[in-house]
Amino acid sequence: MLDTTGVGLLKSVEQLLSEIFIPTLRKMNHGWGELASPQAQAVKRDFMASLDSFVSVNLAECEGFDLRTLRGPSDYMAVANSAEAMERIEACLRVWIKQIEQVLAESDQLRKEADDLGPRAELDHWKKRMSRFNYLLDQLKSPDVRAVLGVLIVAKSKLIKSWKELDTRITDSANEAKDNVKYLYTLEKFCDPLYNSDPVTNQMITACKAYITSSGSVTIWDQPPEQVVERLTAAIHLNQVLT
Repeated sequence: MLDTTGVGLLKSVEQLLSEIFIPTLRKMNHGWGELASPQAQAVKRDFMASLDSFVSVNLAECEGFDLRTLRGPSDYMAVANSAEAMERIEACLRVWIKQIEQVLAESDQLRKEADDLGPRAELDHWKKRMSRFNYLLDQLKSPDVRAVLGVLIVAKSKLIKSWKELDTRITDSANEAKDNVKYLYTLEKFCDPLYNSDPVTNQMITACKAYITSSGSVTIWDQPPEQVVERLTAAIHLNQVLT
């Protein structure tokens, strides 16, 4: 049974994954079914990377200060008037800022795309990105974060400005991912035939991709939606004619 007492559901799931499931899966050499073949090792690595990505965005616990003692404005004021306590509280926020900056830096890195990358892979990328940032946003609303911010706002800490900027960047990234997922879902019905029809050759897929992206010079995001739909429809028609 999953025990959420004191830490909440998200933290409990993170602990279950990081302390039990992920270490166990890394040690498993059998029981993977079709993923046991050498050809499927890339799929297994991607799966483990997804799990690592999920738990890697958990904000660290605040060391050196028991945040449970911060129950309201009077507690915030008492801590704000203590130089020693303020040093610990600001150290806690600095750790969180460093973690969030790392997440943003990793998300801003250019993706290495294979030549045969399809629309499903693009949709999967943005779905993972959306989940990652939504999960991080949920943590920013946690009691611990609210307590630390409450103290720093009372103390008029200079770190508040940096935190607000990061909060805005996370929100923007989450909204971008959400919008892209919504857009890609509208294209999914046009792309499914390219995956489901019998059989579609790699050459035809490569040719269609080159046509849709103008030989790789533009992405679907750089084109008007109507043009993207028109080109996808043409690719689907070609598939229907040749298969």
